[in-house]
Amino acid sequence: MILGDQAGARLGTTVASAGDVNGDGYADLVLGASQYDDPTVDEGAAFILLGGCIGCLSGPVSSKAVARLESGDASSLTGYSVAGAGDVNGDGFSDVIAGAPYFGPTDTGAAFVFNGEASGISPGSQTRVLIVDGFQQYAGLGWSVSSAGDVNGDGYSDVIIGAQFYDAGENNEGAAFVCLSGEFGFADNGLSALSANAQIESNQPGAFLGESVSSAGDVNGDGYGDVIVGAPSYVAGQFGEGAAFIFLGGPAGIADGDPSNAATQLESNRVNGNLGRSVAASGDVNGDGFGDVIVGVPGYDSGQGANGGAAFVYLGRAAGIPDGGPSNAATILESNQPNSYFGYSVASAGDVNGDGFSDVVVGAYLHEVGPEQDEGAAFVFHGSPVGIANGSPTNAAARLESDQAGAGFGWSVAGAGDVNGDGFADLIVGSPSYQSFVQSGAAFLFHGSPAGVEDGNPSNADGQIYTDQEHAIALGSSVAGAGDVDGDGFADVIVGAPNALNFGSGTQFGAGSAFVFHGSVSGIVGGFIPFGAVGIASNQEFARLGRSVASAGDVNGDGFSDVIVGASGYGISEPGAGAAFVHLGNGYGRRVLARQFRGDGSGISVQPWGSSYDDDSFEVQMHATHPLGRGRVKLEVEACAAGMPFGSPGCLRQTTASWADAGLGGVDLAKTVSGLSGGKHYRWRARALYAPYTIVNSGVVSPPNPAHGPWRRLAGQAVEADVPEPGLSISVGSGILLIGVLGRRRFPGREESIEQRRVVH
Repeated sequence: MILGDQAGARLGTTVASAGDVNGDGYADLVLGASQYDDPTVDEGAAFILLGGCIGCLSGPVSSKAVARLESGDASSLTGYSVAGAGDVNGDGFSDVIAGAPYFGPTDTGAAFVFNGEASGISPGSQTRVLIVDGFQQYAGLGWSVSSAGDVNGDGYSDVIIGAQFYDAGENNEGAAFVCLSGEFGFADNGLSALSANAQIESNQPGAFLGESVSSAGDVNGDGYGDVIVGAPSYVAGQFGEGAAFIFLGGPAGIADGDPSNAATQLESNRVNGNLGRSVAASGDVNGDGFGDVIVGVPGYDSGQGANGGAAFVYLGRAAGIPDGGPSNAATILESNQPNSYFGYSVASAGDVNGDGFSDVVVGAYLHEVGPEQDEGAAFVFHGSPVGIANGSPTNAAARLESDQAGAGFGWSVAGAGDVNGDGFADLIVGSPSYQSFVQSGAAFLFHGSPAGVEDGNPSNADGQIYTDQEHAIALGSSVAGAGDVDGDGFADVIVGAPNALNFGSGTQFGAGSAFVFHGSVSGIVGGFIPFGAVGIASNQEFARLGRSVASAGDVNGDGFSDVIVGASGYGISEPGAGAAFVHLGNGYGRRVLARQFRGDGSGISVQPWGSSYDDDSFEVQMHATHPLGRGRVKLEVEACAAGMPFGSPGCLRQTTASWADAGLGGVDLAKTVSGLSGGKHYRWRARALYAPYTIVNSGVVSPPNPAHGPWRRLAGQAVEADVPEPGLSISVGSGILLIGVLGRRRFPGREESIEQRRVVH
């Protein structure tokens, strides 16, 4: 028995099941006390009581309730009506709603929704933040940040952070740090670089390793994510030629490393070529199921003059990517103009034309297309069954420009994911000196289509992010796809402004900010950043937060994408040591861990764009819970061919055969998706279906229209493809799968068909 402990409070005005607000598998209660006083008269309150233990539901309400929900408005009668709200934000915890019929100065009334979380309901759930401290004075940690993919195969996304001025025995040799995540995010939300799970260094003074870092995808097809790190001033025979190093993941993740134990060393063989100024996973540009990489060489002399620049694409294979230079690159893209710095930025563009092959985008921030001096440009090149053809700006599939002198367009480029949900990848390009108001900077969105991205400029961009701040805040210095941070199925983007001012406690110059913009059926929502707006901000002058931004993947496995932001000038333990901050897309969400596996029954996980190793199937696994506590669940998976929006008539939906008891902590469900068409790529999404749990019946009759949870995708992403296969293609979650037979490969003593089964995210 729960007793009221305040005279006249009317505890029990309403009572209801709250569902399972703390995710322990037991149903909880919400009780209304419509005339509770605290501190104002008759403001009312609602009390949350947790199920699951003896004595939890017996005693005075103030001592047994884990949360008291109030409106702060006298005579509003909060708690006059209460109810479980289901799981309104899709985090796996049930939420509650409380009515206050006389809320407001004119008694207009209101209803308040309070979100559940692991500790139960709280009026203000806080986003968990990881902080990585550079630890060393002026190390510049956070100069570059990226998701590392899943380097140890546990299903959780890991991160990699660059510190190009770090000294680990050599002055300014630079370093990169890999931090592993897990079910509860990171082991410590206040890590220093010294406690990272892996440290990679150059062992050469002035190499500036860590100026760029990225996931490399899965370059050798073993099911573990790999990483690539750039050192643009590394000397490997030529002064300033630069290098990029690939390190392979495994059951223990990435090992501590340096050039001597890197799986791959790539170099430019050009004096001051600066290979490694930019590095990126390029997805799977030739559809063979192995991750490929692209590296920028902005100082490359291509015969058109100094600093014309270039970008090289290297293809993954079972043995990984071999050491090399320009001579063994699968693709050489080079500038046709001196001093354009083509390759200053590089990225996977995703699949902008829906043909099942990943495309790439290359930025040249000083390229001149028209009469505007140093306007900058970005160029898109399409993948195909034979990869990307050698090329230059003259034969690019799309040319994007600023039409404004000195705009720095192409300083940063990124695949945005599918921001409008049409099944085609979209692009974002940063222009940090663009003059919308002063030279405050901007970023521009360009949508994919069956023809890919069209030639464009700000006048025909599909979205523009800009500000009216009267300062050169360098908006667009960094841009990235953020994944799907709000779980609505549309990709979101994040844009950095490292010179932004912070007006929180006096004017802090160069504090920096990063801003997240959500996707929708019409593309990016908003785009205008008003003066004084604060996104993800630092509270420290010259912290340069937003120097780098990236999706972190889904570091805590709750089905929502998370983001990582670098602040290269931030000081925690030492001035200018730098820092990186991880922000969770949905706070303390419950474990979902939507994953994809090979279709051959091996139990080997598949990284984005990796092979499924089966002609017509792949497997999806997901952890499912019931929002009302104990109940029964099924797994439903939808797979759609590349270029086809989810929900289209041609998509394939399959469900597990029987209902499973979710128990107290949830249950792992698996579904093999079969019957896929050869020669196509697919992406997938999955969700839990709900049915009541009854002791009377050994089974449960399926409801005609079962309730369900939100759709989940691989690592919380919202891209246009997931998995490839030998000769065929299918997309699962946010990746693509390719399936089919392309040819034959010789191995010592035998010959095997090359079946292209790949999963693309």
